[in-house]
Amino acid sequence: MAHRILIVDDDPASRFIYRQVLSSFELVEAGDGAQAIDLLRDQRFDLVILDMLLPRVAGIEVLEYLYGDPQLTKVRVIVITAHDGYRHLALRRGDTVLLKPITPKLLRETVNRSLVSSSV
Repeated sequence: MAHRILIVDDDPASRFIYRQVLSSFELVEAGDGAQAIDLLRDQRFDLVILDMLLPRVAGIEVLEYLYGDPQLTKVRVIVITAHDGYRHLALRRGDTVLLKPITPKLLRETVNRSLVSSSV
């Protein structure tokens, strides 16, 4: 069974790249934070790739939702952002912040490492 990943980014070009790099996984996309929260309420995911600057509901609020719901404690998060201020974001063990630009190799490695840590 393929791991399910929710990609949350308002930039269609970024989502396209993530789709290409992570094509071996089952992928679902959200273009804003409100849509992401709706998907998290209704579906099961192993990992969320989360941009911080999102329309409607900011990425930090999506992260707070994820961390506040006891049903989502095993969902790993990779925050991908261009803003250095998020480098030291307080994350759960196993979650990661990557600063843009990132390479496809780094994205694949980080996703694989995150999914392994979620099964431990």
